Amino acid sequence: LAALGDGAARAGRVDVIAPKYQAVFGGGPPCQVVLWGSSHTAQGVDPRALEQPGAPVFNLAFHASTPVFYQAFYDDLVTHHGRPAQLLWGVDPLLLKRFAWSRDYAQDSEYWPWPLFLARGSRTVWLNRFALIKQREAFQDLLAFERPRTTFLLDKAYKGYVPVAPTGRPLGPEGSDFPDDAEFVAAFMRLLGQLRADRVPITFFQTPEY
Repeated sequence: LAALGDGAARAGRVDVIAPKYQAVFGGGPPCQVVLWGSSHTAQGVDPRALEQPGAPVFNLAFHASTPVFYQAFYDDLVTHHGRPAQLLWGVDPLLLKRFAWSRDYAQDSEYWPWPLFLARGSRTVWLNRFALIKQREAFQDLLAFERPRTTFLLDKAYKGYVPVAPTGRPLGPEGSDFPDDAEFVAAFMRLLGQLRADRVPITFFQTPEY
C-alpha cells in the first residue's frame, strides 16, 4: 500500500484496526510475543525491531486503550487464539486516566465473528457494528470542512504497527495530571492477576511521545 500523503489515510477512513482483530479471530499462526498499549505503542513500536527466529511479534496496541478494554480483549485472545508466550506492555502517563475518548471493547464489535457478536447483543455492540455510527468522527470532520489530522504511512505497516507521518509539532501528555480512575486501577490489578495465573511473562516499557 502506498503512503497517502494527501491525508486521506486517517482513523475512520482507512481501517488500521482490522489487521489486529484478524490476528486474533482469523485463525492465523500464534502471536508468540504481543505488544499492548495505547496509540504511542501502536504507532511507535515496529515488531520488526523485536522479532527473532521462531518468536513472531504482533502489535496489538490500540488508540485510547484502557485496562478495562484489555481485560475484555485478553479473554477473547485466549479463547480464540491462545495465550501469548510473552507480553510487552507500553505504558504512558495516561494509562489509568479516563477520558471521553477512552476505548470501549464493545466499540470494536464490527471486527468480532458473528457468533460472538450475536452472543453479546448490547445496544453499544449493535450500534458500533455499522459504518455510519462507527465512522462518526470522519463525518464530523467532513461537515466541519477539516483536513484529516493523522496521515498513516501504510507502506510501512507491519503486523498491527502503522506509523504516522510527522506533523512537525510535538504532542504533550495532556491530562497526565488527572487523577487515576478507580475502575481502571481495579481492572489493571485484576488483569495482572490473570496474567500471572496464566503464567504469561510481562515486560512493561515506557513509550516515547509522538
